[in-house]
Amino acid sequence: MHRLALVVALSAVSIWAAPLARWSFDSGSPVDAMKNGHDGEATAAVKSVDGVDGKAFLGNGVSARIEVPDHPDFDFRAKDFSVCAWVNSYQNRGLQQMVVGKNAYAANQREWGLILESDGRFCFYVRRDGWQTVTSRVWAEAGVWTHLAAVVRGDESELFVDGVSMGKVKTGKPEADTTAPISIGGLGNGGRPMQHWQGVIDDVRLYGHALSKVELAAMQKQGLPKHDVPEVIVETYRLWDGELPPAEVDLPFVPGTRYVTIKKREPEKDGYKWLHGVAVAPYKGTLFATWGENKGAENTVTEINRGSRSRDGGLTWSTPETIGPGGEEEGNSHGVFLAHKGQFWSFMARFGKGEGQFPGLCMDAYILDEATDTWQAKGVVGKGIWPLKAPQRMADGNWFVPGCDENWRAAVGISKGDDLTEWEAIKLPVNNLVQTEATAWIDGPEVVAILRNQSPQQSGPIRAAVCVSKDYGRTWSPSVESNFPMVTSKPFAGVLSTGQRYLISNVCRGNSNSRNCLAIAVGKPGEKTLSRMWRIDAGRGLSYPDACEADGKLYVAYSWTEASGGNQNSAKLATFPIASLAAD
Repeated sequence: MHRLALVVALSAVSIWAAPLARWSFDSGSPVDAMKNGHDGEATAAVKSVDGVDGKAFLGNGVSARIEVPDHPDFDFRAKDFSVCAWVNSYQNRGLQQMVVGKNAYAANQREWGLILESDGRFCFYVRRDGWQTVTSRVWAEAGVWTHLAAVVRGDESELFVDGVSMGKVKTGKPEADTTAPISIGGLGNGGRPMQHWQGVIDDVRLYGHALSKVELAAMQKQGLPKHDVPEVIVETYRLWDGELPPAEVDLPFVPGTRYVTIKKREPEKDGYKWLHGVAVAPYKGTLFATWGENKGAENTVTEINRGSRSRDGGLTWSTPETIGPGGEEEGNSHGVFLAHKGQFWSFMARFGKGEGQFPGLCMDAYILDEATDTWQAKGVVGKGIWPLKAPQRMADGNWFVPGCDENWRAAVGISKGDDLTEWEAIKLPVNNLVQTEATAWIDGPEVVAILRNQSPQQSGPIRAAVCVSKDYGRTWSPSVESNFPMVTSKPFAGVLSTGQRYLISNVCRGNSNSRNCLAIAVGKPGEKTLSRMWRIDAGRGLSYPDACEADGKLYVAYSWTEASGGNQNSAKLATFPIASLAAD
C-alpha cells in the first residue's frame, strides 16, 4: 500500500513538473525547449556563452534581451504559477536588472517580475492589489551561479534562492491580464528599454503550477565554476580627462560671476505657470533671450514662445514679447536664435497634431522684421526636430542643429546649404534606449553629440551618452555612455574663442539625480577632452542651459525653479569673464 502511494505521488510530481515553457539557450537561440510554441525573439546584441548546462544568454547591460509574445498560457489571474532561472551577475550594485518578467511600464502593463535590485538583493514582485514584493536575505555575488525561483500559491508569493525560502508575502486579487510579453534579461517597455541584465542567464522555466520544495530541490546543482567577471562590461567614451571630477559640493564657483533674473515667474500677474528652455544670443548690440511659456501644463498646445531684450549687457530686460504664438491646435515652445546674412532668426518647436510624444513635432522659424520691430513667421522649416542649440555652419556648407525628435529621442537637423527654410531630420542610433536632448561639438567632418541619458547602464553616477559622426552628421556610431557624470537634464556644449571646448550641465556624484548644481567643464585649448570644472550656480532646479560668447564674456541662460514640480521656473542669466575658465 505504501509503495503504491509513493508511486502515485511520484507520478503526480512528474506530471506537474512539466513547464509551460523553458528557454535553455542550448541551441544559441531562445527557442521553447518544451515545443509549446513559446519561442522568444532576441535583440541583435544577444550573445551565447557557456552556462550551467550547455549554452546560456549573455546580457551586456545595454540592449541585450529576449521577448516572448504574450499568450493565453501566460494568464495567471486565477492560477498558481512559478518562474525560475539560473543567474550569474557581473554587476550587482547600483542598477535594477531584470531576470524575467511580464511588464511594459510605459503602456501601464504590470504583472510580475524576478529582478536583481540596485542594492544587490534579489526580489520577486507581483501585481495583486498593487505591488506585493518578497526580497532576499542574501546578496548577489559577482561571477557566482545562483538559482532563483518565485512561487505564487493561492494568496501567497514566495521567493527561493538556491532552494532556500527567502520569505512569503500575502497577495490580493490579481489585476487585469495584459498583452505585455515575457521579457528575459531586460524590458523593451514599449520602446523605452530598461533594466538590462549584466551577466549570464540560463535555463529559464515558467510553470502553470506552484512548485513544491521537492521539485525545487531537484533543480539545484553544486560545484558550478565561478566566472571571471570582465572589468569593463559597457563600452565607455572618454569625455573627461582622468578620474571622475570632484563632488559637486567641492566645486569652486566661476570667479567674477554676475546673476540677473531675465523673467521672474509671476502667475498671479501674467497667468504663466510654466517656463523652460531659456536661450540667449547677441544681435547688433542687443542681447536677446527666448523661452517656452505656458499658462497650462508643460508640453501642451497652450504653450507659446516668448522673449525679451537687453541693451545693457544683460543687466536689465524688456517686458516679455511673443515670438511664436502657437495656434488653436498646436503650440510653440522653446527654441534658439541665429544671426545670418544680416537677418535674425528664431527657430523653435511646434507640436500638437500628429504622432509621437510631441505630436507632429516640427521646427518653426521666425525672422525679426527690423523695420517694424516685429517677428514674421516663415512657417515650418523641418519635420521631426526640436532645436536645442543655435545652428552652426559646417565646413561642407550645411548648417547643423542638435535636439530631439517627436518621440523624445536624440536627433539632429541638417540644412540644405544656406537655405534655412529646409532641414532634414536624422535620428541618432541610441539602441532603443531613452537618450535624448542632444548638444554637440563640431570639428571638421567630426561631430560629437552629447546626449541626456535617461537609460543609464552603469552603476554609480548617471553618465552622459555620446554618438559620433565622421561625415558631417549624416551617419552616426551607436550611442555609448561616457565617463562624464551628468544627471538627466539637457546639456549644452560649445567652443570658446580660446579654442577650449566646454560643457554646461547638471552634475552630481553618487546615485543622486539632483538639478541643484549647474556646472561648466572645460578643456585645454585644442583638446577634445574636458579637464577642469566650476560651479556656475547652486540652488533649486537649475537646468536646461544655453550659452553665447560676446565681449569677452560667456552668457549662460537657464531655468531656475522657485515653486515645486512641473518646471515652474523663472529665467535666469549668469555672466562671467572667459578669462575665468583657463584650464592650464
